Amino acid sequence: MEFFNIGGAKVFYYYGLDTVRSSDHVMGAGPHVRDTCIGVLMLDQYKIQERPGDPSNPLTFWPYQGITFAKCKLVGSAGSNAIRDYPLETSAICQALLALAEVASRRGYRRLMIVGDCGYYALSAEALAKSLSCWGSQSWEPHPDGAFASFRTPHFRSPSLDLDIILSLGTTQLISSPEPKTNLSTQLGDNTSVVYLTADARGWYHGEALKRGKENTFADAREQCYCYSYNIHLNFLINLTVELEYEPFLRRSWATDQWHFNLCNEISPIDIVTQVNRSLLHGVAIDYNDDDLMEVVEVLIEIAAGSTAYLVGLFLGHTASQLEKSGDNPFETAWFQSCKLTELVKQMAEDDDGKPHSKDIILDKVSPFFSYLKPKLERISSIIEGEEIEDLTEHEEFQVLSVLIGNPLPKGSRPPSNFKEFKLAVALHIQDTFLSLLSVAKHPQNITGLLPLGNNFVELYAQFNAKLNHDVLSEVQREHAIDGRIFPLFDCRYVPGFGFNVSKGHTVWTNARISSILLRFSEIMQSEQWMGAATFHLECTEL
Repeated sequence: MEFFNIGGAKVFYYYGLDTVRSSDHVMGAGPHVRDTCIGVLMLDQYKIQERPGDPSNPLTFWPYQGITFAKCKLVGSAGSNAIRDYPLETSAICQALLALAEVASRRGYRRLMIVGDCGYYALSAEALAKSLSCWGSQSWEPHPDGAFASFRTPHFRSPSLDLDIILSLGTTQLISSPEPKTNLSTQLGDNTSVVYLTADARGWYHGEALKRGKENTFADAREQCYCYSYNIHLNFLINLTVELEYEPFLRRSWATDQWHFNLCNEISPIDIVTQVNRSLLHGVAIDYNDDDLMEVVEVLIEIAAGSTAYLVGLFLGHTASQLEKSGDNPFETAWFQSCKLTELVKQMAEDDDGKPHSKDIILDKVSPFFSYLKPKLERISSIIEGEEIEDLTEHEEFQVLSVLIGNPLPKGSRPPSNFKEFKLAVALHIQDTFLSLLSVAKHPQNITGLLPLGNNFVELYAQFNAKLNHDVLSEVQREHAIDGRIFPLFDCRYVPGFGFNVSKGHTVWTNARISSILLRFSEIMQSEQWMGAATFHLECTEL
């Protein structure tokens, strides 16, 4: 592996990969196997799981600030106008592309095929191609054999590097223009659709036009977005029409100045619900298998935010699996019955009048959670220590929980100094998790009114995405071809476990939740005649 820093662009070159092939494979690959290489345009500070040595790890090898996910979304949402609307970010991406080409040429390659690890790069392919043709002596020219290697895939020649370059950044390149003659719609048959699975549907849109007649001022929008649990900035708020569809998922009505700690830097209610659903069936599995229990430990240690919600999912999954004792599959029982735990969640989160429990009594109210958790902590300790441990002391319980969930208080707060403070902070996060479940249950698309858990979450999230496409994405102005019908958009951001199957080397289709939600989404869209026979394109590396 070699490392290059070219004009501020960080390039990692992996060599020797051809030596792992057999001679038969090399011969069968054709004459260009040794003079062709693949360049991957990567995001900075965006990864499924950060590990030492990750190319995207900002602490790797030298201080560096590249194109983050947020910047890439801005460039992609502007499409062919990216160089006009976001010149600095677009130029930085072009510099990275030029750096890939220079390294390929230095290492003796004659042909470079460039792909991207994020679909938002591909949405701006036209702007990038135009900009790269105006870069002085380093400019790329249309290839003499043709300006396109295939549909919407630019083919360049770099005279200064003696290099052929194919710019194939991702599947969204095929729909990066709203004009039918320059997007994939002309290649499709009648009554057919291509559903694009994305890591963030809101990142596809920008501009005042997206208000779609809504005369909201910036101050109005900021008031509506109070305590959404992520940083709010002007470019994000401009995308008001699409953004407001998510508003019921993001609002914390209990997040007032009188709340026990600052919730504005916490993950949003829908993120919490997603995390609870992610661990729901694990709560059943760990009742039967220690290997599953230790896998849960690994997940908890790596979670950066939402570890308490993950623990609540274990508790609710286990509790739901006990609702029927007639020989039914406990996993199936948990999946279909967890949404019916509304009364239990209310009792642990709210007074009879619907107001959140006070700080003075919350530990008592959530005591069933701690009663469930303690035997699991003892089992974890037993496995790690190699001997049976039956009764952890408060100090030992404090130690194990600290490892699993870290500091439960907001960033900048003094860490708890004893188990009592720690346990109270965890209890308040549990309460916030339960309140988030109850809040999301009130979403207009939650037609059952039950908790957004298991099969009911599938129904809610499928309905939400279907309505988003039909009611909103079909009407808003855009720089791409997404129209809610021929090209629907499906937001995978809130699919439980999104990204982790790919992280383990599996395909996204091994995530049963994605499969079940997409199946229900397709049923709704097709039964309402909102889309035709569909194929699915994956926009994101995590898919």
